[in-house]
Amino acid sequence: MIQIRAADTGAAVPGTARWRAAHLLDAPHRLLFFAAALLWSAIAVWWAAVMAASPLGWTLPWAVAPAPAHALLMTLGFMPLFIAGFLFTAGPTWLRLAAPSVPSARTLRWPALSIVIGWGVLLPGLHLDARLAVAGLVAVALGWSALSGRFAGLVRISRADDRLHAKGLAIATVVIVLALWLAALALALEHVTLLRVATCLALWGGLASVFALAGHRLTPFFHPSIARRFETGLLGPVLAGLWLRGAADLAALWSWPWPMPLHVLLAVVHGLLGGMLLVTAFDASLARARRAPMVRLLHAGFVWLGVSFVLESLSQAVLAAGRPTGLGLAPLHALSLGFMATTLLAMASRVAAGQHGRTIAIDRTVLLMHVLLQGVTVLRLLVALWPSAPSGLLLSASFGFAALALAWTRRHAAWFGRPRADALS
Repeated sequence: MIQIRAADTGAAVPGTARWRAAHLLDAPHRLLFFAAALLWSAIAVWWAAVMAASPLGWTLPWAVAPAPAHALLMTLGFMPLFIAGFLFTAGPTWLRLAAPSVPSARTLRWPALSIVIGWGVLLPGLHLDARLAVAGLVAVALGWSALSGRFAGLVRISRADDRLHAKGLAIATVVIVLALWLAALALALEHVTLLRVATCLALWGGLASVFALAGHRLTPFFHPSIARRFETGLLGPVLAGLWLRGAADLAALWSWPWPMPLHVLLAVVHGLLGGMLLVTAFDASLARARRAPMVRLLHAGFVWLGVSFVLESLSQAVLAAGRPTGLGLAPLHALSLGFMATTLLAMASRVAAGQHGRTIAIDRTVLLMHVLLQGVTVLRLLVALWPSAPSGLLLSASFGFAALALAWTRRHAAWFGRPRADALS
């Protein structure tokens, strides 16, 4: 586990060196986080523009239906590259590997470039020509196939005693690759349902599983006794619960009717999981640990994971009562924006600061970004739970998300193209 160091309370050394693209190849996280940040900003701004189009009287052409296009980009567009940055930074340490076994940023630059170019081609293709979107997604799938293969190779050659998390993460990356190829096929066939299947596969079997696995391994939120309880008592049920939610989403795509007792059973299972997660999150023995800014951010993400299961439980109960839509997208956004995005913001900021030689990982700027993300999450849940909500709420949420992406990119991308801050002192 990453530990909070005493040095994390010290002062950061400002970087004054000139920004150079060559520094992106100094370490895998620099290259992959930079690429992920660019995509995050581009996708967030694109969606904010889409949300603003109707109020401004714009008529946007669509070659791919907007809803599945949004789901595809928000699921697979930028988070996987952040995950890859973590895997090629922390993964070799977990696996007890060192050079020359560990891939350098130079060996990863072509897959990363293929992914960035692919999404860059896909975005206009969504509006102009589905064939462009297909070509772009094929490039993304090729790039991710290479990255996944490289990480799987590291797991295969490792002789570390504990490879459980690394093996699970390697499997999740393969799921992401399969989802990308399936999405490319769906776009080529103009099959909207198949595209939604690919997105569900990527979300529940790939991204959500990655965050659940990494949550125990990476974060300093759990002290050893809580970590053991999470691993032996909660990690398996949480993963099973996520996959069960994915199965329910897949069933809903074909409008398969589920009998009322099954909805009741799902409500009970998800409610128990949510309750267990929230009890663990607010364990009294962690009160002191939560005073640290990094732990506080990770704690917020973990709470959102519990909330997402509780909302899913309530949604299943509403479905059992005969309301066909349940709680709509509220459980999903509690998971994606609340749990995954909050955890990503904390860990990406922590890794970016630590690898850049800065002694303060979570400063006032990151805390403000965190507050903004929590506000965006709450707004998005309000829209999901309040069908007659003013359209301005959804627009505000999309603009807030875009502002967050741009702010994080502007700040941290500047670091990736400069030498370590402690090398400048």
